[in-house]
Amino acid sequence: MSQHDATSAFDPTQNRGSDLSAIFQAINSTNIGTSRPDYAVEGTIWLRKRTSPSRAELYLYDGGNDIILGTFDFTTHKFTLASTSLENFGSAAFLDVGTGEDDLVQLGAGGLLPALDGSQLTNLDLTNAVFPIPDSSRVEKIPANKSGGGSFRSGGVVLADRTLRMWGNSSYSQLGQGAWSLSPKEVPVMVSFPIGLTAEIVKWVSSGYNHWVLFTNGDIYTWGRNNFGELGRGSTAVTAYPTKVTSGDIDTKQVVDISVGYSGYNNACHVLALTDTGELYSCGHNAYGQCGTGNTTQVNAFTQIGAGQTWAKIFAIGSTYGYSAAITTAGELYTWGWNGSGNLGLGDTVNKTVPTFNNFFGGVDVDTVSGCVDDGTLSGTQINAHMLALLTNGKVYAWGYNGFGQLGTGDTTQYDVPQEITDVGTNNLQVIASGGYQGSSYVRKSDNTIHSAGYNGRGALGRNGDNGNNNGDSNVFAEVVGSDHNTLTDMIAIGSGSYQSLFALYENGRIKCCGYNGNGQLGIGTNADRRGSMTYVRLHERLNAVDLNAIGVASEAALGILTDTGQYLQTGYGGNGQLGDEDESSSGVARLFSF
Repeated sequence: MSQHDATSAFDPTQNRGSDLSAIFQAINSTNIGTSRPDYAVEGTIWLRKRTSPSRAELYLYDGGNDIILGTFDFTTHKFTLASTSLENFGSAAFLDVGTGEDDLVQLGAGGLLPALDGSQLTNLDLTNAVFPIPDSSRVEKIPANKSGGGSFRSGGVVLADRTLRMWGNSSYSQLGQGAWSLSPKEVPVMVSFPIGLTAEIVKWVSSGYNHWVLFTNGDIYTWGRNNFGELGRGSTAVTAYPTKVTSGDIDTKQVVDISVGYSGYNNACHVLALTDTGELYSCGHNAYGQCGTGNTTQVNAFTQIGAGQTWAKIFAIGSTYGYSAAITTAGELYTWGWNGSGNLGLGDTVNKTVPTFNNFFGGVDVDTVSGCVDDGTLSGTQINAHMLALLTNGKVYAWGYNGFGQLGTGDTTQYDVPQEITDVGTNNLQVIASGGYQGSSYVRKSDNTIHSAGYNGRGALGRNGDNGNNNGDSNVFAEVVGSDHNTLTDMIAIGSGSYQSLFALYENGRIKCCGYNGNGQLGIGTNADRRGSMTYVRLHERLNAVDLNAIGVASEAALGILTDTGQYLQTGYGGNGQLGDEDESSSGVARLFSF
């Protein structure tokens, strides 16, 4: 067994790790039995709680006998190792910290306890001890699936050792396990890139059917379904493992950003790629001109578009009825693609096959935009979309479909040119257009509040509607109820159609939520919708969230949470392995993953 210096291994100033003392104290407040759990298997470590004196005894079940490992004193916070060596833990043992088989915390290699000998653990004060999580288990990055859609029935993370772990749907080999691996994976599997690739991952976008990973050296690796050439490999062949994009001119370019328009219901993706010199490339589904190539022919290899402009920001939106937007270095907004709701903001409802200048902002630079569109499954034949724009002067504009008041213009009239939303003022930092036909809109402000407008049938506005009811729609922007009053760092809206939920992330690591909760995606301990105000996601006080992403689609949408200690948790729907659990049950609380 390797030896470590006890002082450095348990340094409470380390900024990543797991607080074992907090786990034991939580155990002290629970009702744990005095016998081994009946679901225990070989390698399970379980707790027997004692009352006199107040302590917890750790046992390892070796498949036949229970071996005592040590005792934690709830009064002194000291752990005393028994004569049994920690080597009995093996490489993956588990600590039972609750009353069900989901309440397990991994120990041993890759888990909470490092490899230490008995002299270092005996009478060790664990009051503020922090145990480092090794790179092979510590999560560093999660897919950049924010508002607009999660990955269909699947999830994944990037670990600190630069490997990927994925789980869930694998019907198109999208888990990177080879062409023969088509069954769902209920537990995380490793996805490997070619030997010798030393670049770091910049961005990972996942539709659930296919994947795009951008590296610091500008290379793009893609794999999974490819019906519309969206992998940019020059064909429509399925790619069963991560493969570098080499087709077309993009192979010689330094790509700095990618954006994918997709949907979980029909995977007609289109992709935009931005280079370090401001060039713009596209590939994929192009039935409405969303690739911007001047026609509606499918694009199988990344092709340059918008030559003559220097591009700075890119936005691929939607799936079958997809459209696109991009902002130049001069702050000018261009839009193209499907325009049936006037969602391109160009003064008409005619589709555009090339990037077209949106000249309705009085010469003020556009900072960012957000758009959404139904793909036709949720709303039948009613395909609708709307967009929001945030200008550099803080003003917000909205345009497109407005049947539920999602533009916040005080009416339900559709607008095909941008409308200034004066109700939200100019102290604005972020905008989100969510849903589609049953659309909602959100504005994050510098005073750490969120203002919302639009569809509210499941409470996603986080306040009462214009009729005074907590499920009433609203055609004006008003403040979401239940602000945390801490610094608000991000917000995301997950789900689509009538199944929308809103999450707010605060600098102190807390998360608040509202909206649809049929599969427990809010993480509040129930499956009841949250209406009228936001409430806290149930998260242990020592777990501080630093990033959020969307998992799943529509009613199956869920929340992914990355903590400052490199741990990953997920809520909601569990079918098809989406929650990384063999029993495929949904979860109404954030479930901790072990890698």
